[in-house]
Amino acid sequence: MGIASTGRFQPSWIFEKCRLSEGDSIFFPVSPSPESLLWFKRNGIRLFVNDPMPEKAILVNAIVRNQDELFSEENIKLLHAHTNRNPDFPGNPFRLWKTPNLNILQLDFLYFWREVTFSLSDIQMNLLAAAVKGVISYWLSFPVGTVQSTFSPTEILLYFIQRNNNMIFPGRGEIFSIQNEFSEISEEIESSLQIIILRDSSTVVAGLPSPDLLFHAWWMGSNNLSVLSTNISERYKPWSYSLQEGNSFTSCASKCGKSVKTAFCWSTCNIQTARSEEIINSQLKRALQNRYKNSSLHFKSAAQSPEEYDFLCIFN
Repeated sequence: MGIASTGRFQPSWIFEKCRLSEGDSIFFPVSPSPESLLWFKRNGIRLFVNDPMPEKAILVNAIVRNQDELFSEENIKLLHAHTNRNPDFPGNPFRLWKTPNLNILQLDFLYFWREVTFSLSDIQMNLLAAAVKGVISYWLSFPVGTVQSTFSPTEILLYFIQRNNNMIFPGRGEIFSIQNEFSEISEEIESSLQIIILRDSSTVVAGLPSPDLLFHAWWMGSNNLSVLSTNISERYKPWSYSLQEGNSFTSCASKCGKSVKTAFCWSTCNIQTARSEEIINSQLKRALQNRYKNSSLHFKSAAQSPEEYDFLCIFN
């Protein structure tokens, strides 16, 4: 069980290739990781970050839009005060998520943390939710059958709270967080650059749920991972592609609005590289031929074993 994977997003490379400067604006119809957006924040870029999933706005608000508020010592003490003994919630709906990577104790902590999260004020709630996302990703990163970390759930959560606190700083450009479905995105958006991060719909992996899926389920308070996985895939479908099937990027092209430039990002492994250039790049050019006069394709090695490449197609 899983969802389509998102290509890597390299902000410094995009910043250089798109020739951005302080005061420029970027519109993201789909949000990358909040950590990657900090590069643009440091350089005074105005950001308009959209995503159809509500919890993505939570992450952007916690780490990127947040200018100076840290997770408070008072709330850290609150977490400590309630974890002198391990939580035990027999009615915890998240216990249905039990996998080789997630035991009952971990799932009970997730349930407890959700209760605390929704009792906090807005920014504090966002910061705690972002830390929980880090814990989920960490727990799922261990290969099945290996020994997990000896750190307690509380210690891991506090690590991610401190990590997120360390990423918060005042920026020089405005930052907006938006939650719109594809159909709700205006076709008249004005920006210096629109960045569309394509998702490979052919890389859905059976087995363990993805961190994004579990975090979405945690935020929604749902244990039905199958239904939520289908829902996520449908919401991201307009920004997905497949190397095995034909792709029509006409819908994406209709949302480029009045952006001076539009850049598409995607990632492939070595065996897909030639096919990726042939299929995706040519299909993007057809879809945008009436919108932009020029385009340039860039790619770079992202990993050596296995060989992986990142692509960037810029239209202007």
